[in-house]
Amino acid sequence: MQSDDLGLLAQLACIPAAELSDEHIRWQVYSRVLPLPDAHDVLRRALLGEPVPTLASAVVVALFDHVPPGDRAGWVQVLPANLQVFPTQRIAELAVLDRYQTRPHDVQETATEAAGVEPLEPGLERALQVLRDNPDQRPRFEAALISLLSPVKPGMVELVSFVMHELRWDAVRAMHDRRRHRDLDA
Repeated sequence: MQSDDLGLLAQLACIPAAELSDEHIRWQVYSRVLPLPDAHDVLRRALLGEPVPTLASAVVVALFDHVPPGDRAGWVQVLPANLQVFPTQRIAELAVLDRYQTRPHDVQETATEAAGVEPLEPGLERALQVLRDNPDQRPRFEAALISLLSPVKPGMVELVSFVMHELRWDAVRAMHDRRRHRDLDA
């Protein structure tokens, strides 16, 4: 099994002599070209001919991290209809995460420009609403909030304190407490 497109991708992935009939080798090839936007047209054609549909599905989902949000749905169309459910759900999850990831930046920018908490409040409220609206994403949100505390940037303590006043997630509270104790010891 080797198409011209797959052979070209193998060269781009620096695996020119690969045995492309092995789906594990094809996964390596696909994985290496995901971050290469110039290879995406060739990748699309190769996935249309991919003999292992679940491999094509895994590649499409992995590709979501490398394409703009508006392009993700077009990649789902490469897959057979029976394999489009999970990637479509993943697009919805990523849309929530994309919305959330802009909130810390908005809060940080406002905190840098303004003194006091009042100018921050609209951004803090929006961030809290995203967290409330998506309880199924709590593990990801917890990890994101914890990452905001190290290193501390303007507005991040305010953001974490604000949302945790209502949510009271133990993992985030523990990290916040460790950071506060570390600051007191210094």
